[in-house]
Amino acid sequence: MNNLRVIKGDYNEYVKWNGLRVADDEFALNIKDGKTKYYIVLDDEKFFSDFFLFTDEMDVNLNIVGRFDEIAKVMIETLKEDYDVLTFTSDENTYNNFQYMKDYVEVLSEDEDVFNLADGRVFNIKHFKCKLK
Repeated sequence: MNNLRVIKGDYNEYVKWNGLRVADDEFALNIKDGKTKYYIVLDDEKFFSDFFLFTDEMDVNLNIVGRFDEIAKVMIETLKEDYDVLTFTSDENTYNNFQYMKDYVEVLSEDEDVFNLADGRVFNIKHFKCKLK
């Protein structure tokens, strides 16, 4: 995993790496419309993972990034080329991804949304507004 790197992708890259079945899904259309930025994580030249930046909220959803512990550093290095402050959103009860970023960001604020589901479960979403180091 020493050869991880992040490249900026577009709608065509999203469809290439995820298949034609996603060509008309919400993520694809938002990438096409410029509402979402798409990033691809490569290990050498092989697809490793991907992530999204939602430009309206300047928010990166950490729940959809696989094997986050291995890509946190290269992800932040790429994002700080274009951004100083971003919000990272995660279901920390399930994914616990933010722990891998603490060395690469300065937390400016943290808040949480709590959702009571119909089946009695509680769903917590945490938002970390961070300055990228």
